[in-house]
Amino acid sequence: MPNVSYSSWLPVALEALDFEQVTVDATSGGVGLTSSKYAPAGTPPMNQVRISVDTASIKITEDGTAPTASLGDTFDAGDILMVSGVNSLRKLRMIRTSGTSAVLNVTYYRQ
Repeated sequence: MPNVSYSSWLPVALEALDFEQVTVDATSGGVGLTSSKYAPAGTPPMNQVRISVDTASIKITEDGTAPTASLGDTFDAGDILMVSGVNSLRKLRMIRTSGTSAVLNVTYYRQ
């Protein structure tokens, strides 16, 4: 009988390593995350972020497409979203959906 390893299906703990607040306004092309936060110099990049939306609705895209007030996935104040993978973190774009800018609380995680 082969030796079975269970480590491949066991959950791997993510550690919260950084935090920032991001203001999402009407910037053409959308606002992204801070590159020095998700890919800090001299260390491996972050694996995941948790974003809580505080003050106003936003639209997001995760493939680099420029969001608009009517294009993208909608997240409202009080919503929480998770984004995984350094390429998705790099390509994430966000824009507000109304005249009020949104404040986001962003926690960065790495395995």
